[in-house]
Amino acid sequence: WIGMINHSGQIGGSMREPVSIYNSTVRFKPAKPVREIKLMRSGTPVKFKESNGWVEFTVPKLNDFEMVVCLYK
Repeated sequence: WIGMINHSGQIGGSMREPVSIYNSTVRFKPAKPVREIKLMRSGTPVKFKESNGWVEFTVPKLNDFEMVVCLYK
């Protein structure tokens, strides 16, 4: 799994609503071939591409946090 946390609402000692982040590209090298990638907070699957042992996908919107889970073949 990959955890994504949006800290944009933290300025000094103040905690405010984070600014949404759009279209974040994530690239990683998995231990095994990936069958499926899901965004757990939003509950949606993500399209991904594999090239030379790397997996790349885009998280469409990150509000405060998201957890990306990779299911292996």
